[in-house]
Amino acid sequence: IVICGACVVGASGAWFRARRGEARVIVDRARPGAAASGRAAGFLALDWSAGTPLDALMRASFALHREIAAELGAGRLGYRPMDA
Repeated sequence: IVICGACVVGASGAWFRARRGEARVIVDRARPGAAASGRAAGFLALDWSAGTPLDALMRASFALHREIAAELGAGRLGYRPMDA
């Protein structure tokens, strides 16, 4: 599988395929995350989509984010849930 672009979508797609044991190659003209928006892209709020058609998807995504952080080492990644 060839994945074009090492943005968050390409990198996460490659990671999920690796978890399933699939061979993959990422091709990018720069380096992983070179065009990412930085740390602000990692800010998630559970209720941003409350009451909309996206609510269930947002909650599933939020839970998956925590699961992946736990699997990879939340402290190593800088992941820290907050209650605000």
